[in-house]
Amino acid sequence: MERRFAGMVFMIGSQILLAFFMLIIPSLSSILKQDLELTSAGIGALTMALFAGFGLFAFFTGRLTDRFSFERSYLCGHLIAALCLVAAGFSRNFWQLFTLLFLCGLGDSLVSNASARAMVWWFPEKGRATASSIYKTGFPIGAAIAALVLPPIALAMGWQWVFRLVGVFLGVWGVIVYVLFSLRQDKEGHSTVTLKNTQRSRPPAASVRRRVYLVGCVGMLSILIQYCIMTYLVLYLTQEVGYALLFSASMLSLIQFAGTGARLAAGLVSDYLVGNRATTMLLSFLLCPLGILLLLNPTTITWVYAACLLLGVSIVGWVPLWLTMAAEAAPREYSGWSTGVAFSINAVGGLIGPPLFGMIADSAAGYPMAFLFLIGVCGVNLFLLSILRRPLREEEQGFS
Repeated sequence: MERRFAGMVFMIGSQILLAFFMLIIPSLSSILKQDLELTSAGIGALTMALFAGFGLFAFFTGRLTDRFSFERSYLCGHLIAALCLVAAGFSRNFWQLFTLLFLCGLGDSLVSNASARAMVWWFPEKGRATASSIYKTGFPIGAAIAALVLPPIALAMGWQWVFRLVGVFLGVWGVIVYVLFSLRQDKEGHSTVTLKNTQRSRPPAASVRRRVYLVGCVGMLSILIQYCIMTYLVLYLTQEVGYALLFSASMLSLIQFAGTGARLAAGLVSDYLVGNRATTMLLSFLLCPLGILLLLNPTTITWVYAACLLLGVSIVGWVPLWLTMAAEAAPREYSGWSTGVAFSINAVGGLIGPPLFGMIADSAAGYPMAFLFLIGVCGVNLFLLSILRRPLREEEQGFS
């Protein structure tokens, strides 16, 4: 038990730093748009680069984490992301920045797949969603902090230094995690975090594969909604509504703080109250259309606060539940494969969502049509979640 929670502490730290990495574009969107002379679609393309690399590499890194230890996957993931981010801090144009953000996806996918597989091996089914929610709270906490601190740093030192600093911290943390786990391994005489590997001769059943693909599609639509709002919220509130940059960034932070509490609540509800991951996720996503409608009519600051709270619960709170669903969709020895496949499909939402949202906003000369598009996507996602509520029959959970 002590080893499990020591690992979770390290993963929380990594999640905080990865959140800084993922929030660089949304929190600095207005600065990057002006400095690099980009359109709204161009800002979306930079967010797309993060997901394009992640989605391309996730399937392969999922298979790698089935065979290699947690600490090695974690170290490699941190170092790759760190080197790419530091290099991105020396970018002089859009395409240099786009390419390096794309390559960061390799490191991010290694860390994410290793974390998901660790949860499956370290924790029993009852309590696993809660454990995932605890370590995944690091991401919205980090994102909330990032939304508050990154814009002032960029205004004072330039956006390039933001990339360099986040990259250095990511690399240092990866080395710390690896060294501490290695010391524990030497002390106890065996690896405390090496993920077990089993001999596999047959693929998962066709019904299991279909479920993994369906979970991936739910993640794809969820991440599409999440990163469209996160990427354009600051631009919308500053350019369309007229609020100041720092206030708009604080609303992005509020969404993340709301999502932190929602993640913990969702894990507990899924494990100990509802007992069904998809049902819990469906209930939280019902709040998303309401939050978007409030955001479309920001007559008072109170409405903006209410919209951000509702969106935080729905578009941030779902991640640990979905991650647990992805890892549990296949037998345990296939958890790296199942999360890798689900992550690859999931990343398509981040790949196409922000640029598409930006193009709709540009062509319609405003954001209302783009937000209505997100409401439609949310409806499709709720339908897919209703299908996922039906569990596989016990005999289908094995092999063909």
